[in-house]
Amino acid sequence: MRQDPKLSFFSKISHRVIYLFFDAKRDKSPYVTTKEGAPMDKNPLKDARVRNAISMAINRQGIKDRLMEGLSEPTNNLVPPTLFGYNPNLKTVKYDPRPPRSCWPRRATRTASA
Repeated sequence: MRQDPKLSFFSKISHRVIYLFFDAKRDKSPYVTTKEGAPMDKNPLKDARVRNAISMAINRQGIKDRLMEGLSEPTNNLVPPTLFGYNPNLKTVKYDPRPPRSCWPRRATRTASA
């Protein structure tokens, strides 16, 4: 339809909001499990480095281009720029499917007893 010279096509960014919410409040979350599906003893989402690494692994531009067909705007805000509460100082996180090790908490190392 966009190529039809008899039609005019108009588009704009909508007020639709899609966001990912982390269960980072609880010490033990029923939604955070091991590969086997068992609840973890400690909720890793309480660590801001883990949440940041997950955020970096989200391809916002890919979502815009492929899922939203270019009719969205990647952001770190909860609301679009046209709504009250938008903070222009929040910058969009750069996509990096392999975030730096500094984003991940260090694992406890085991020491072998002699």
